[in-house]
Amino acid sequence: MLQITRRDSLKLASATALATLLSGTAKAADAEPGELMLMGPFPLGELYESQKASLGNEHTDGQGPSDKDIADAFNQCRLYVIDKKVLAKSGEWQFADGEFPILAFSGELHFELKDNSDTNFKIYFEKMSIIDQRDDYTSRPPSRCFRVGFQCHIFRGNLGSERDIARYGWTPKKRIAYDINGKLLAKTP
Repeated sequence: MLQITRRDSLKLASATALATLLSGTAKAADAEPGELMLMGPFPLGELYESQKASLGNEHTDGQGPSDKDIADAFNQCRLYVIDKKVLAKSGEWQFADGEFPILAFSGELHFELKDNSDTNFKIYFEKMSIIDQRDDYTSRPPSRCFRVGFQCHIFRGNLGSERDIARYGWTPKKRIAYDINGKLLAKTP
């Protein structure tokens, strides 16, 4: 049975790592000075509900947990976005490039649900990534938006008879959008 180890889970930025990043004072010699911004929390269940595919039914011939049960479980996990703005030579604020934005989780990263036949259905988050990032400097104030891609590992079965069902990637339709001041935007610019 393959499970995410403690070491694997540390690859996903945790709330502790988030706090360390935001409170850290050490700077690399070549680090661009600027201001960090924190946006969130974004409940994962809400992001899951905005996508089309059904994680519970995709690889189980319709026998997996309901989308509502999965969304309720995912709402135990929160997503945060850490971004940075830097002062350009022109004197105007710009979004930092390179390592920003950064995504961080807090809460549960694995879930044990039941399928239609009362069999264990386990979902483990493996990774997340920023997809389709767009920066808009024509709007005032400038804005940034993107979607988050998630990869989960699914197991099904009771103790001793678990099967590796699939690695499942999903991307919410809902974009995360905010302006250069860290204000969340209701509509994608």
